[in-house]
Amino acid sequence: FQQAQASVEKIQRSVQTRKDVWFAGAHGYVKRITVRIRETIHSGVIWIYGAVFLTVAVLYLKRKYLWSQWWLYRLRKTGRVDARVIDALFYRAVAIVAKRGTRRQASETWREWIGIVPHERCRSVLHRALEVFERSRYGPDPSSPADVAVLQEAVRELRSLLQ
Repeated sequence: FQQAQASVEKIQRSVQTRKDVWFAGAHGYVKRITVRIRETIHSGVIWIYGAVFLTVAVLYLKRKYLWSQWWLYRLRKTGRVDARVIDALFYRAVAIVAKRGTRRQASETWREWIGIVPHERCRSVLHRALEVFERSRYGPDPSSPADVAVLQEAVRELRSLLQ
């Protein structure tokens, strides 16, 4: 029994020593991190990090809008219409109406959904936008700047109707 008791005491001391070493290491690590954070705050670098983080967050949240603006810019410069512009403008028009409570179910086609939009004028604008969208997606001819203009006008009309 004395040997067993001595072994248990030795294990207890070993565990206690390891715990003390780990605690001291963790305490030192936390202290170093705290000092670095204080130095960063006092040096003003934290404001740079904050500004970069905020910029990245805003760019991420506005990424669809920024992409559509980029494609519209390219359209003005080159005169060529990219299908992504048509898609982005159509989905923006749909999102404007969907914010007002008329959400499309996954099982509904675009025509079915537009048919249940309660506002008659919105339905008319969405039908025009859908014709351009479908022609762009499924038609043999490439989209034209006139198609983009129709969709931009649809977005403007829907915004003014639903404000």
